[in-house]
Amino acid sequence: MALKVKEIPGLAEKDKISLVAGKNGLERDIYSVGIVDYEFLDEFNYTMDDDFEPNCFVISSLIFAQGHPEKILHALKRIVHSGVSGLAFKKVLFQELPSEAIAFANENNFPIFAYDKDIHSEDFIFRIAEAVSKDDNQLLSEDNLLCMIQNRISNYELQKITRGISLTLKRYAMAVFITSSENMDISRILQCAYSNKHMHTKAIMAKYGNGIFLIMTGTFDDAQQFQIMAHHLLETCPIQIEKINLYLSRVHLSHEAFDHCIRESYHTYIASKASGRNFREYSKIGTYRYLIPLLESTDLKNFYEEIYSVIADKKILRETAEAFILSGGDMTAASTLCECHLNTVRYRLNKIREMTDMEDLTDFEFYECLSTAMKAHHLTLL
Repeated sequence: MALKVKEIPGLAEKDKISLVAGKNGLERDIYSVGIVDYEFLDEFNYTMDDDFEPNCFVISSLIFAQGHPEKILHALKRIVHSGVSGLAFKKVLFQELPSEAIAFANENNFPIFAYDKDIHSEDFIFRIAEAVSKDDNQLLSEDNLLCMIQNRISNYELQKITRGISLTLKRYAMAVFITSSENMDISRILQCAYSNKHMHTKAIMAKYGNGIFLIMTGTFDDAQQFQIMAHHLLETCPIQIEKINLYLSRVHLSHEAFDHCIRESYHTYIASKASGRNFREYSKIGTYRYLIPLLESTDLKNFYEEIYSVIADKKILRETAEAFILSGGDMTAASTLCECHLNTVRYRLNKIREMTDMEDLTDFEFYECLSTAMKAHHLTLL
């Protein structure tokens, strides 16, 4: 579950932090942490981009109110209106807050903590961020992601994940599985994602194997808009865009089909890897949509093994079959790939027909069976 405001004192040094207001708001969730100071300085040109994130816990030195304690109430009104979960201020410039600020916080059930000046704010912020990310890492663990990929997660567990992660899901979601032609510094990428203000309300990242899931949410059912969002978000991460591959799911309802997003994006990656092609989008992977989920089926296993075993140790026939499948059943294109005459390809394929007892099948049926067997076999090699 999300970090609660009531857990904040446990993240600081004992007896050096105290609650000064808003005791009835301690059950609020915390999904991110930030610093609030410069936003309220007179010389700062405030825009909507500088607004605070909902469910964010903020740390402040109250430097903006030095010599003007009345500014604290003004600041509180704005951050409470923004949906901030709570505030902790360092007792350097102010040992206590003005009474009107305390009263406003209590009226709005807005928790405020005061912490001693010998607590390093950077360390405090890091501990909060680490606690928030720990919850996400547990809910989006590789084991849980695997359960989603293998379609063996219960609805109860799925709802626990979707309602517990720090990303507040809007109506729709899309997932992108990201891999790179070079080693990615996954830990650094995830750390930057958690500190990225623009990421928190739109997306969340999770490690899986040597790749990363980027899970995005929005009010729109538009794959193209999600793709644009993905590129914008990735541009803010320490990733070499030109060296990564993206594998996209379709758009789904967030809470009802969160696991579909994960499964589809990963299956797009698997289909691309098995075929040697870059499908990029789940809607483009064709028969892999059912072959991947059925790979452990005994019937499918018996089917592809009966066909593939016949040509497994016959290199020329096997390579011709692969060229035929890669060419989409086009013998002319297959002869080009094999660098041999069309009649030679026709002869070899007829030989495969005979050896696999598929002489009576139409050309389309033969291609369909051979394609299924070859694709399924390649999937087993991953």
